Amino acid sequence: MKHDDGRCAGLADAVFAENVAGKCMNTPQAGTVATPFCAFQSAVDAAKSGNKAVVVLKGPAAVDRASYNGSGKLAVIGKAEALISGGAGPGFHVSGGEVYLRGITVEASRPGLQVTNGAKLSVEQATVINNPGGGVLADGGTLVVFNSLVSGNGPGFLGATAWGGVLLNAAGAGTRLERVSVLDNKNTGVACSAGDDAQGVRASGNVGIEIAPACNFVSCGAAGPMCGAGL
Repeated sequence: MKHDDGRCAGLADAVFAENVAGKCMNTPQAGTVATPFCAFQSAVDAAKSGNKAVVVLKGPAAVDRASYNGSGKLAVIGKAEALISGGAGPGFHVSGGEVYLRGITVEASRPGLQVTNGAKLSVEQATVINNPGGGVLADGGTLVVFNSLVSGNGPGFLGATAWGGVLLNAAGAGTRLERVSVLDNKNTGVACSAGDDAQGVRASGNVGIEIAPACNFVSCGAAGPMCGAGL
């Protein structure tokens, strides 16, 4: 758990989700390595109610969307090509507490990832692709994205604002993008309501504007060790 206190999480700290028929269940007894939850939301709810620190989401079979509005901290760790396919809503929506998400692909959601209501979402080594409602949205929440790809998303809409890859709307203190590739989205690559902290953001091929002037940063140029995602 390097994102928090550096300690190693054990089985007792974790709830498991893996959408495999005949193996997974959505009963109170599920959530173990041998009998994981089928539904991502069931695993998140069990972690919240059981004061567990980690949800381990295992692929490659897709799971439906989920949300978290706890008051504490939660880590969501992807294994074996973990995939969220959210459909009509956000792939993962954080509206309370602090969540760290790593190693997960999010697709076909509206939007892919969303943080609101003063919550905090930290994202690492994620792939947010082909979400018709936009890629990653911070709307009154704190967002930290590191070493991640945001591509093929949008157009999403927040009121009259159209966006594609990342929208930082009244984002909370500590919001930061670092080594993020924002590529080929179907509207503005990165849109902001005010200047935000960024380093090594590569924006290319987005429809319209690569990075909106209000963000107060520009694309880092050619891909490299310090420019864009290395994953």
